[in-house]
Amino acid sequence: MENVRLREMLYCLADQRSFVSICLEDQLMRPRDLELLSPFFHSSSKLCFTRCGFAEDLAKGGKASWMSKPDSKIEELEFQVSVVTPSFYEDLRSVISSSRSLTKLVLGHHTLEDSALKTMCDGLRQPGCVLRELSLSDCNLTAPSCQILGSAMKENRSLHKLDLALNKIEDEGVKFLCEVLEVPGCTLQELRIEFSDLTPGLL
Repeated sequence: MENVRLREMLYCLADQRSFVSICLEDQLMRPRDLELLSPFFHSSSKLCFTRCGFAEDLAKGGKASWMSKPDSKIEELEFQVSVVTPSFYEDLRSVISSSRSLTKLVLGHHTLEDSALKTMCDGLRQPGCVLRELSLSDCNLTAPSCQILGSAMKENRSLHKLDLALNKIEDEGVKFLCEVLEVPGCTLQELRIEFSDLTPGLL
């Protein structure tokens, strides 16, 4: 069945070569849709998806090849309340580790399992990572999640801001993060942990 909304988007985008931002809401993104829109995505500096679903690309083993492009201009990438595929975090790992433009990544209101977090955080360990801001607000993170993050951040030399608000990281999670701040060469300057089930007076 033809995707009428996609056809309308392509028509609107056709006369433009670059964009400041592209934001999509309430869309089911199929592999073919992503392939057609990919050139427009990567010509924008900000790309955000809100309440979008992503269908698995079975023909390519589930890999979302649209996400990584050597000449991408995307500086900010955001996913809010979106339904992602099993391979999503592997694709994010690749983008985080290799993109020369991506400096801000936002995942909001997701259920982020520790296994998926570990996969994504492997990108932070890579010397090619230039990410400066990472927001994982309301992603169901816990103290063990902070241990995974902390381990990766000890090897990262680009991240300046980390937002973990609205997660149940508790006091133990904060302690894991504070250990990172003591590591020589740590670049983190701002840490947000509001509404994280902390005991009064911890900070």
